[in-house]
Amino acid sequence: MALWNLLLNWKGLVHHGGVGRIWALAIIVVGLLLLTTFVLALALLMVFLIPDNIQMLMDTINAYLSSREF
Repeated sequence: MALWNLLLNWKGLVHHGGVGRIWALAIIVVGLLLLTTFVLALALLMVFLIPDNIQMLMDTINAYLSSREF
């Protein structure tokens, strides 16, 4: 669905927004890069600044898996 959303965004920019095809592609790529950078920065912040979150996450995963009897 995410790829379909990107295609619809591109079509909307090109056909309804009057943006050139290359510019529309550039807008979408830059948006994806910004989103990826933001998500990675948050993940690194959680891992390095709040290490207790990792242990809590592992405990939660272990509790879930043991309740499912894997």
